[in-house]
Amino acid sequence: MSENSKFDKKVCSYEEFIEESIIKIEKSKEIKEPCFVLRPPLFRGQSNSDWSLSTTLERKILREIRLSKYYSLIYSIVNKVNMLSNYKRKWDLPHPSIKDKEILVNKEVFEYMVYLRHHGFLSPLLDWTMSPYIASYFAFKEDVPCDNVAIFMYNESVEVADIKDTEIISPGDNIETHERHFFQQTNFTYCKEEIKDELFFRSHEKVCATEEEGNKDVLVKYIIPKSERIKVLQKLKLMNITEYTLFHTEDAFIKTLAFDSFDLK
Repeated sequence: MSENSKFDKKVCSYEEFIEESIIKIEKSKEIKEPCFVLRPPLFRGQSNSDWSLSTTLERKILREIRLSKYYSLIYSIVNKVNMLSNYKRKWDLPHPSIKDKEILVNKEVFEYMVYLRHHGFLSPLLDWTMSPYIASYFAFKEDVPCDNVAIFMYNESVEVADIKDTEIISPGDNIETHERHFFQQTNFTYCKEEIKDELFFRSHEKVCATEEEGNKDVLVKYIIPKSERIKVLQKLKLMNITEYTLFHTEDAFIKTLAFDSFDLK
């Protein structure tokens, strides 16, 4: 359980969140300065506002882990993945002797990490969507016993000449991955810190700034009443945002029919 954080922003309704989100998206298109870029915001919905913003690796390990150690671990299983996986792609990874700073800028390595995360392997990656509407679906889709849901909004600012020891990296959507990530407008981030030439994965919440703290990587946690759930899901269905359209599986299709038959009746 997470106590109230400095990122919390309570809103009275889903519509208030959407209005603010659209303003932020439009603002990111307007800022064009030679040394400063404000990228479009990313969104992540969570079914309980008590839950913190944490990766699956953080929730399991409960401590920061060195990047090279994690890479050695996922490298050690790549032959098994290549042998047993039904995925057509065969992963060709650099040896773990590669320098820390070269690991995550390697496109093959990052796409392999995304693949592992997609199939349930503990990961330092957080998945986001570029759509506040899709994030809303993930926030409200499960009827979790709680008073509020949360939708995180991450605004990444990039200063061209800025070099930071600690930062959040968003590789963008120009990666080869599962088709589901296209339907969900998915992007991924990881947070790293350099300590004496060694890189460690860190918590996103430890690095981000609040809106009041200026033009840094800004995180806002919108707290929205769960009582809005059915209203929100009805609106999203009219936009064709359902379990099936986001996952495109037979299970998702049946789950969509069940929701229509029971929740929306």
